[in-house]
Amino acid sequence: TPPGTDKDAHLQKLAEFVHEGAKTFLYQEYKWLSVFVVLMCAALAVIFSIADMRDDGSQGYVIIALIVGAIESGLAGYIGMYIATKANIRTTHACRTGLGKGLSVAFKSGAVMGLSVCGLALLGLSIFTVAYKDLNDPWNYIAGFGFGASSIALFARVGGGVYTKAADVGADLVGKVESELNEDDPRNSAVIADNVGDNVGDVAGMGADLFESYAGSIIAACTLTFQSIRNPATAQLVFEGHLDASYYYAAMALPFWIAGAGIVASIIGIFCIRTGNDPVEKKVDSAAVVDQNAAMKKRKEDSLKQLENLLWISRRGIMIAALALIVFAAIICIVLFAGAGDFWGRILGCIILGLVAGEGIGMWTEYCTSYSSFPTQSIAKKSSTGPATVLIQGLGVGMISCVIPVIILVVIIVACDALAGIYGISLAAVGMLSTLGVTLAMDAFGPVADNAGGLAEMAHCEEHVRE
Repeated sequence: TPPGTDKDAHLQKLAEFVHEGAKTFLYQEYKWLSVFVVLMCAALAVIFSIADMRDDGSQGYVIIALIVGAIESGLAGYIGMYIATKANIRTTHACRTGLGKGLSVAFKSGAVMGLSVCGLALLGLSIFTVAYKDLNDPWNYIAGFGFGASSIALFARVGGGVYTKAADVGADLVGKVESELNEDDPRNSAVIADNVGDNVGDVAGMGADLFESYAGSIIAACTLTFQSIRNPATAQLVFEGHLDASYYYAAMALPFWIAGAGIVASIIGIFCIRTGNDPVEKKVDSAAVVDQNAAMKKRKEDSLKQLENLLWISRRGIMIAALALIVFAAIICIVLFAGAGDFWGRILGCIILGLVAGEGIGMWTEYCTSYSSFPTQSIAKKSSTGPATVLIQGLGVGMISCVIPVIILVVIIVACDALAGIYGISLAAVGMLSTLGVTLAMDAFGPVADNAGGLAEMAHCEEHVRE
């Protein structure tokens, strides 16, 4: 999809402002993060030299893994940001044709973010697993990979998040409140900062954050298994007698197989997220509508119906990816643990429970934040009595929204512990994040579409394009 036509010089100029702004922010952020990583490596080297009486240079292996983890985490976020800021204008242009084309462009750009995170994390861990296999305790050193990813995720997520919220509120205050302008009005220069914030916070920051979670889940499961290989007492705690020692290496390989199968399943789910190319604009039958209020009501009903349809399309892709993973996981578990009794069924159950937990938390979050659902509508209704009641209702909804995810996690942890011990809990985490490729694509798709709408407003594109 091209970035507009020859007549879209203004649109392309606006998109370039957003792209350069996001690159500049990440350049400054990563510059200072590099200093932080170097200082952290120096501090760890001093701590290891004091704490470790063996002068074999083994602390260097942790530092190498830490540096590579930090680089890959930052790279994953940068790739997502770069593609998102190139895809926003292409999404705007594609929406001139219709909804299906626009959805396809925006979602494919989000898929780049999702698959970059999964691919880079799995690649880095695979390389270190092979490179460190002859060391005495390799997973103690590979844990540095997750530590490095965490160091970037902490600042990228929080730093980018603070920037995007500050820019968003600032743009609304100066535009909507002080000057009574519409959302993304081109006369409000703060809109550019707002659009930049979407990319550095909700794309780059989120990608770095989930990179750490994805890598950490695999590291945790493999570390538990390796310690079980070395110590029978630890094995009894980790597996609770469900698995013979001859299968421990298969148990260490399983998280990698599940993660790889999850990437394939995510690609299948990504291809299933598509819709028709019907024009976005809706025509209202003048004979059926007798006044302006009725027209607005019908327009709102059409928008809600279209929103629900699009949400179902996204759910369909995620569900198909989850079902594909379950099939792949069943085959992998049967092959790796043939002859180990019912253990393959136990760990498959843990993987499925992890997937269900992830889907359940996602669906509940969607319910609490969708404008077609009761929680959000209840906040909107409170606006009739002033801003104070809106704040009170919003805080209440926000607090209540945390209850169901906590309950889901507790139930899944207890169930997986009963099925396969602590190892089962770690596999549930791997299963929950295994289809990250498609779920993160859904998250990254949002800022791209939001940017596209902003560009359409600022460049005075046709009304149906922003819709």
